[in-house]
Amino acid sequence: MLRFKISLLAAFVLFTLLGMAAPSLKALLIGMLALVISLVIAVANFVRAEHRAERELQSSL
Repeated sequence: MLRFKISLLAAFVLFTLLGMAAPSLKALLIGMLALVISLVIAVANFVRAEHRAERELQSSL
């Protein structure tokens, strides 16, 4: 859960920095797309880890 929260915080910080530093709208959109993709990957990894933990808990009972 901590890794997921850190990923969300990092994405927020990167969005903020990108918005301030983007030289053009096209660069901003490309950067935002890359950040959204990384956020989707972080959410998918979190869900997968939760399912794995749930399966391990059920198998140990």
